[in-house]
Amino acid sequence: MASSSKRLQNDVLSYETSSDRKIPFNMYYIVCISLENSAECPGLVKKLIRQNFEGDGYPLAGYTYSNDVYLIFSSLESPENEHYLSGSHQKLCSYFSSTISRTKNMDVTCSIVELDSRTKVLVYFQTKIYENAKKTISGLLNNLSHKELETLSMFELLELLKKRSIDWSAVAPIERFGTFYKYVKMDGKEKLSTLSELFDVRNLEKYAKYLFK
Repeated sequence: MASSSKRLQNDVLSYETSSDRKIPFNMYYIVCISLENSAECPGLVKKLIRQNFEGDGYPLAGYTYSNDVYLIFSSLESPENEHYLSGSHQKLCSYFSSTISRTKNMDVTCSIVELDSRTKVLVYFQTKIYENAKKTISGLLNNLSHKELETLSMFELLELLKKRSIDWSAVAPIERFGTFYKYVKMDGKEKLSTLSELFDVRNLEKYAKYLFK
């Protein structure tokens, strides 16, 4: 009976462990957070990138667009040997969702994206920024179909704006592309650095230096 009970206990522990994905130590990962109120996003990301998360240390950088906040982490950039909350997807999502929901008094959703190289992190955000810019254009055009948004290139969308006398360059960069936030040391002091632009694939080294240095 004792043997059967122990075996059942081991099975339960195995089910719990296998049901919760753990982030490997050699991975970058991005915490993706969606808020009800987009006005809260810049302040939130500025606060979170200054928070030290045990094991992972400080986020490498944060990014916001509309209602979404992204925090970039990596054990590759940290002197510790273990991710925050042991890299548990369930615990990380529960932590960020419950903490932000409680302090901001709003619904929050959270997910994790794992990436195994700097290049993939850069390509991920290059794609996100491109998609977000198209969403902004869609909002300016207001009657663009989902199919048109998916099939038209950025150049074609910008041409549509011109035809309707909408000045794309007059739209604030944070609304066009979203914004990266990162604290950097300048002249011995820590200062907030921001970046709002499309990633130019011909100059990815520039963005790698910004995010990872």
